[in-house]
Amino acid sequence: MTIEVDEAAKTKIINLSFNDESAVQPLQELQQADKDADIYSNGELTVDFPEDVKIPIEPNQITTAVLSGSSLKFSYCSLDSAIAISERTVCSRDS
Repeated sequence: MTIEVDEAAKTKIINLSFNDESAVQPLQELQQADKDADIYSNGELTVDFPEDVKIPIEPNQITTAVLSGSSLKFSYCSLDSAIAISERTVCSRDS
């Protein structure tokens, strides 16, 4: 493995609230605002139909999204994954 140092990492915290709206469009807008950035999401959503939430299981990978009751929790989840999961999820509000 070779590591190449390029630019210093930047951290920006953005709070999003969805208030009974789909999370997909705001997440996609965030992604489009900085296409070259690696964006990760942390947070929690309350979902209306937890039985419909499908979180892909990837072997030998850290779990970044967990469903607990009606709460969908993201922890360093890539924005691509968060969007994919949110596209299949009906959320009632953010927590």
